[in-house]
Amino acid sequence: MGTLLSALMVLFSACEDDAVNASREAIVPEISIEGNSVIVWERGEQFVEPGYTASFAGQDYTSRVEVKGFLNVNKTGSYPLKYIIKTDDGLFAFANRLVIIPNNAPSPLASGAYGIDGTKSHRINAAGTVTTYGGNFSIYLYQTANDGEFYVSDFLGGYYDQRAGYGSSYAASGTMKVDQDGNFTLIDSKVPGWQDGLTGLSGSISETGEISWSAIYAGMTFNVVLK
Repeated sequence: MGTLLSALMVLFSACEDDAVNASREAIVPEISIEGNSVIVWERGEQFVEPGYTASFAGQDYTSRVEVKGFLNVNKTGSYPLKYIIKTDDGLFAFANRLVIIPNNAPSPLASGAYGIDGTKSHRINAAGTVTTYGGNFSIYLYQTANDGEFYVSDFLGGYYDQRAGYGSSYAASGTMKVDQDGNFTLIDSKVPGWQDGLTGLSGSISETGEISWSAIYAGMTFNVVLK
């Protein structure tokens, strides 16, 4: 009887510890940003933070949020902002926003965040096998110079970065030229994870406004269509 009672006490103690640990794990700080995670801001205009909120254990922790990052509204570029909250117990929460300051010269291509059309975008490998993207991935483009030069965060449309989950080191970022007729010409590109880049690019904006290109990389063709 004593052995059974001892076993039950141990089991109860273990269950109680598990419940306490689960409760602790459930109480974590939360932070969220208002507005879009990628926003385009007019160059030269004073930046106005869209807003953010934070909470922990049912209390408002918004005033404890730190915003880290450098933003120069007078210089074209992409600026990541990180929103951080830390509790007295040492628990952290993070949120991220990207602010794009484009060159505002007239262009047939608008700067901003774009979604990949997963039903139209596909990769053709060296053997001719076609793989449809199928997912809702995103990239961003912004004009960097008056002559229609554009930065592209991933010419592969997120195929390795987001679809395969390899991370941003496997995005083919770079620049392309967009002429007044909406045709694209590759300037440069790089995939840091593999230390190489595209070997070709062709694309355009159709008469219906559809943006698409074919990127040649490692003997494969990535046909990317933007929403």
